[in-house]
Amino acid sequence: MHKLSFLIAAHNEEKTIGLALDNFKKIKKDYPNIEVLIGLDGCTDNTKKIIKKYSFIKYLELDKKEGKQEVLDELEKLITGDIVIIHDADWIFSYENKKDLIEFIKIFDNPSIGGITNCFSAVFDEKDIKKIKSLGFLANAWQSYYLVNFQKEYCTKMIDGKRYVDEKRLLFPFFLDFYKKKILDLTKKSKKLSAGDHIERTLRILNSGYKIRVIDNPNLPRFKTTYISQSLHSMFNQRKRGAIARSKIKSEYKYKIPLKFYYLFPLYLITHLYKMNRVKDYLALFLWWIFMFYATLIAFFKTRKTLTKDVWKMRIKR
Repeated sequence: MHKLSFLIAAHNEEKTIGLALDNFKKIKKDYPNIEVLIGLDGCTDNTKKIIKKYSFIKYLELDKKEGKQEVLDELEKLITGDIVIIHDADWIFSYENKKDLIEFIKIFDNPSIGGITNCFSAVFDEKDIKKIKSLGFLANAWQSYYLVNFQKEYCTKMIDGKRYVDEKRLLFPFFLDFYKKKILDLTKKSKKLSAGDHIERTLRILNSGYKIRVIDNPNLPRFKTTYISQSLHSMFNQRKRGAIARSKIKSEYKYKIPLKFYYLFPLYLITHLYKMNRVKDYLALFLWWIFMFYATLIAFFKTRKTLTKDVWKMRIKR
C-alpha cells in the first residue's frame, strides 16, 4: 500500500493554508496512509498558529529564505512515504470521491511510471471562470488552460489506451508534482532543483528512463487554487519568475524549447479563442502575452545574476 507524503513550503500563508489543511482531513478519511510535512520559512504571521490546530501535521520552523526548493530539501529528510506530492499552501488536492483517489494512487503500481503530470490547470475552472473579475487571475487561468490542452494534444502519446508524455515531442515540458520518491533520489548527484522545480522533475524522470502518465479524467485528483484574484503586478512577477527559471533550466539540462512551439502554440490558441466570450477574457490574455514578452526580455539579461532565493520572493503574495 503506497504511502503519500505531502510537502508544503510556507511563508506567511495565514490567509489560505487553513483551506488546504481542512482538505487533508477529508483525504485522511478516504486514505489514512498519508503524512503532511510543512516547512515554515521565516513566517511572521499566524501561519504556525493555524497549523498547530491540526494534530496530524508535522512541521519544521526554518529561516532559510533561500527559496522553495531549499525548504523542500529539508522536508525530504523527514519523508516516510514512497509517493511524494508537492503541494502549494494556496492549493487544495481535489477529487470527486474515494474511488477516484484510489484509481489515481494505483497508477503508481506500474514499475515503469516515475510520476504523473499536473494534467489540468489549477487556476482554470470552467464552472467559475465567468464569475472571475480579476484581470491578473483571468490572464493566468486562460493561458494555463490553453497550454495544458496544447501539451496534451501535441506532446503526448497513447499506449494501450493510456496517455503518456512523449519525450520525442516535448515542445514544452509539463509541470510535475506527483512522483515516486526513489526516482528523484536517483538524481541526487545532480545539482539541487531550482525555481523551475515543476519542470525539472519532468526532465529528470524522463532522463532516468521512466514514463510519466497524463490523465484525461477531470474527476481524478488534481490541484485547484483556493484564490480567484491576482493583481497584475503579481502576475507580472510570476511571469518573470517563470522566465528566469526556464532560462536556468536550459543551461542545466541542455534543454531548449523547440522553435516549433513558438508558432504552433499561438496558432492553437488563436483557433480556440471561441471558448472565450467576454471582452475581459480577451483583454486578460492580451495582457498575459505582453507581460510574458517583457518578462522574457528581462530574464535574458538577468538570469545569471538572479539567485534562486530572489526568484522565491517573486511568488504570489496574498
